[in-house]
Amino acid sequence: MNKKILAIWIISSLTLLSCTQNNSENTVNNSWATEQNIENNASWALDNSINNISNIDKAKTILKAFENNNAEVIKYMNPKKYIQHNLQAEDWAEAFKNTIVFFKDKGVGVSILREFEDWDFVILHSNYNYWDFETSTFDVFRFENGLAVEHWDNTQAITENSVNWSSMIAWGNELIDEAKTAENKALVGKFTNDVLKDKKTEDIEKYFSSKFIQHDPATAAWTAGIKKSLEKINYEKIHKILWQWNFVLVMSEAKVWWASSSIYDLYRLEDWKIIEHWATTEKIPPKTEWKNQNWKF
Repeated sequence: MNKKILAIWIISSLTLLSCTQNNSENTVNNSWATEQNIENNASWALDNSINNISNIDKAKTILKAFENNNAEVIKYMNPKKYIQHNLQAEDWAEAFKNTIVFFKDKGVGVSILREFEDWDFVILHSNYNYWDFETSTFDVFRFENGLAVEHWDNTQAITENSVNWSSMIAWGNELIDEAKTAENKALVGKFTNDVLKDKKTEDIEKYFSSKFIQHDPATAAWTAGIKKSLEKINYEKIHKILWQWNFVLVMSEAKVWWASSSIYDLYRLEDWKIIEHWATTEKIPPKTEWKNQNWKF
């Protein structure tokens, strides 16, 4: 009789221990699952908030970080893939964050003047105002899955010694004529290859409106100024042509007085003619001074 009682007691104890262990494991598992749900929900909320913002607005927010020192903008960059083509800057989003920290309290101002997009590319033309000088700067971002993965830029200090008396950054910025997009891109592409690269200037006037405004400070007004500028500039390779509606940006590699340079030409078109032109020319530094190995283009 005592042996039976002892056996029953042992079985009951083992059963109770097993239940206790199972409950403990379930509690741990449930706790882990809850934490995972919280993390997943937080990740979903972040992804959702990013996806609800246009790529143009993300790119503008990234640039404005130079002004407001908001280093959190790196959330709009892919942390594992951010390719930098500014040869004075390092790769990766974290490097951009360090740059923003460097400019803190230095009074940098960024005014975005023109903006458009070509599929996954966002193009911004801006006026950067530093503590002792200003620039006309083009920034180009490429996006994948809602995050910036690549960046190009070209910048030139604003000068008051323009040979055409026009501002480097002023005037037209309205996107119009969606239906003329293909024709505008084709016209600028042909002008770039035939006139700028191959220097076939005999019928250059056919590309331009009678109201044409030249904003490149190194090029005199009207088409005679372009012909004259080609005496010192040799366009060697057209790397990218990006466009939306009546705006077309051409990113080129050139020799300016035999110095390797990058030239960004922005055109505004009206009635299938070029009516405005902005440009920045930047000397490409020697490879020993590069902070990345991605090449300018």
